[in-house]
Amino acid sequence: DAFGYFVPESPAPLVVTTTSLPPATAGVAYSTTLSAHGGTPSYSWTVASGSLPTGLSLSSSGVISGTPSAAGTVNFTVQVTDSTSPTPQTATAALSLTVLPVESSNWSGYAVGNGPYTAVTGTFNVPTIHASSTNTDTSEWVGIDGATDASLIQAGINEPYDHTTNLYQVMAWWEILPAPETPIAMTVSPGASVTVTIGQGSGTLWAITLTDNTTHQSFTTDQSYTGPGTSAEWIVEAPEVNGNQSTLGGYTPDVTFSSLTMAGTENTLTDVIMVQNGMQVSTPSELTSNGFNVAYGDVAPPPP
Repeated sequence: DAFGYFVPESPAPLVVTTTSLPPATAGVAYSTTLSAHGGTPSYSWTVASGSLPTGLSLSSSGVISGTPSAAGTVNFTVQVTDSTSPTPQTATAALSLTVLPVESSNWSGYAVGNGPYTAVTGTFNVPTIHASSTNTDTSEWVGIDGATDASLIQAGINEPYDHTTNLYQVMAWWEILPAPETPIAMTVSPGASVTVTIGQGSGTLWAITLTDNTTHQSFTTDQSYTGPGTSAEWIVEAPEVNGNQSTLGGYTPDVTFSSLTMAGTENTLTDVIMVQNGMQVSTPSELTSNGFNVAYGDVAPPPP
């Protein structure tokens, strides 16, 4: 100016330049970095309102990272603060982050991971299978392992449908891979309530118990199992038949899994939808303290 004073130039206004976030997938590690422009670097980030999906956190350097535990869309507001002195600038931005469920060609339900798990329990209802122009196969089961490894100990109910006779069976079974499933000599009907409990006893000896709560029949077998116990699951499945992937049978009502327990820490929780031939055919609800529902089709049902 005319008197020779130096007037420092004000920094440009601080703005958050991130306007959208890439989707995450439940049970899969995620990382993305927020960005800002203007002000005086360096920047510090916080969540100003709302919250990130469970399993994710925001670092002060602007990195959203972690492993999200459940599918859904969450809305929140982030705030960035710059290093302008003596009064820092701040800016906020409203963002949303969608966590996608894991897709599978034969599983639908929930799995906990990063065990080890030494026991699992769940109760479910046996649905009615719809008529179809092709053969279908449907199972509801509770088990340990199989989500991320080739081991699996499980028990449940199977409903194979034969379109030539328009009839389906309801069969109880247990299985330890790689051996095929072993039928349980028990008569189970659609609408029955079934509880499966699988737990490690002494050493490699595990107990498998399947109970029909409606008729009060119960079966228990002790078997040797040496799997790692990495995951525990509550699943509606379209099982493989003679080495070929079966088509899931349409079923009603929703399958409700309740009284869910496991021995081990729930380190990750994965929500799995079933997609066959490009179509979503089986979808779990949100998981609550009451358990969860699994519906035939692509619409998530309300939780129980």
